[in-house]
Formats: sequence, C-alpha cells, structure tokens
Amino acid sequence: MTAHRTAAVQVELALQPGVALAVLMQRMIPVVFDDLYTRTHIDHAVQIDVRSTRDALVSSADDMAESVAWKELEADRTKWARMLPRRADELLSWLLQQDTDVMSNLFAFCVAATVDGICVADRPHPVNEVANTLAVDFTRYWKPTRAGYFEHVPKDRIVAVVGESVSPQVAGELRGLKKGEAAAAAERRMIDSGWLPEVLRNRAVPDRMTYGWREDDEGNDNAEAASNEVSDAQSACGEEEVGID
Repeated sequence: MTAHRTAAVQVELALQPGVALAVLMQRMIPVVFDDLYTRTHIDHAVQIDVRSTRDALVSSADDMAESVAWKELEADRTKWARMLPRRADELLSWLLQQDTDVMSNLFAFCVAATVDGICVADRPHPVNEVANTLAVDFTRYWKPTRAGYFEHVPKDRIVAVVGESVSPQVAGELRGLKKGEAAAAAERRMIDSGWLPEVLRNRAVPDRMTYGWREDDEGNDNAEAASNEVSDAQSACGEEEVGID
C-alpha cells in the first residue's frame, strides 16, 4: 500500500511544479545552509543526494577567502540566511509563501552551491559544460598571485610563465632571484595580465559514452571497457586536496 501512496503523491506533485520546487528546496536548503540547520535531522520524502562544496573550496585553495567569487558567494549566502526561517520544519510553509523571484533566485543559489569541479588532474570535466553554457570569463574571478599560484609551482615554471606573458627579458631577471622573491616579482608583473593557467583555459568536456550489455562477447567487452573508462575518470577527481599545477 505504501507503493500506491507513493505513486499517487508523485502524480499529484507532477501537476504542481511550484510545490515540487518547494519540496526540492526544502531538501536542499538545510544542506546548503548547514550553519543555520546544523542540529536538524528530518526524514525527507524526496530522495536526492545533496552535498554542498563550500568546505571543499576553502580546503582546496589557500587563497579562496580572498577571491572575487568567494566574496560574492558569501555575500549571497548572508543575504539568504537573513531571510530564511531558523527552523527547518518551517521551511516548506515559508517557501510556499514566496514569490517567483525569491524562489527562482534561491533555487539557483542552492544548485550553484552543489557544483563540484574540484579535481586532482587537468582533464576534460563536466563542470566545463556548465562553464561554457554560462560563458564564464575566468579572468574576472582569478588572477595570478603569489599566494594563489606562484608559491605552489617551481621557480622554473614561474620564469616560463613570465616569459610567455610578459617578456623573455623580464623572465631572465627572475632567474637570479630566490623562489619567494621570484614569486613576488611575478605577481607584480602579471596580476592584471589576464593570464590563466592551463586548467582554467581547458574548456573541454568528457565524451558522452553510452554502454549496455549485449549477448555477444564483443558487446560485453565493450561495455566493460567503457565502464572502466568512466571509473578511471571518476577516480581522478576524488576528494583529495587539489594542488595547483
């Protein structure tokens, strides 16, 4: 009988997209705003996996707190946190009372807070599909600073980057400096250059692979190979701390 109950609720919910959005956001908000609802444990009818990447961003980049993107995200978070009810069991009724603008913008913020493009390897990544769709200009959000880049790469890399972006003559001047001095000098020369490292220039997305089981051995082999390729790609973007390369 519980299956019949579930099916009936699904039909009715599908007919009311406004309520469906509110129910989904009721599930997302306590995860995205975990500083407001840290002690709340509620069973949810909607079965989705929601994870905020806020902590991962900070742990993966030493200079994240000073970045333009982080400051904008935190300003939005503070704005929404002031508006949200303090009790998770009041969320659904509060959401149903909001106008379209509030719902759509709060929903966009919650979805954005779950985006995970952190990866240990520079390779095609699904986050690039979103970035390309939005035409994100990464030079607006990232600059080559000492703390954010040059201290994390060898001095030879600093010299090469400066030679590429400024001039071979300036790069030659850096060769005689110690690593810290070279990093500081590179920041002064390049901070407004618009230069981006390869990982931010790489806008490639993974190939879309479809696979399934077939009765013949060749089909099974192909399916297994495709599955292994997917597993390999996923393992390269595990939950490790990301270095700058």
